[in-house]
Amino acid sequence: MACRCSEIKKCEQDIRLLENELAQELRITQESCGQGTPVLSALSQNLTKAVFVNNISRAEIRLSAIAKKQDGRVSSSLDKRAGELRRIRNKLSNYENEDRRYHRTL
Repeated sequence: MACRCSEIKKCEQDIRLLENELAQELRITQESCGQGTPVLSALSQNLTKAVFVNNISRAEIRLSAIAKKQDGRVSSSLDKRAGELRRIRNKLSNYENEDRRYHRTL
């Protein structure tokens, strides 16, 4: 058992950093999705004018696959950061418990 005050401060700093990174990444994702939706809508409308009817479904499938791939990248990145945040919060909790026990015994 040892004093964990410095480790607690480090964990709290890491938590703030990760929370800020997650918030920023979510903001960027929302902005890019908001900008991308009108583009995809306009592209879809233009495809109906430019592509033969029997090819339009193939183009729509490809656009859908691109959108899913992008969503997967964003989701994976957010999942990694969220997992790291959970891990640090658990570590912080353990440090706080150990620190309380240590300071009570003094």
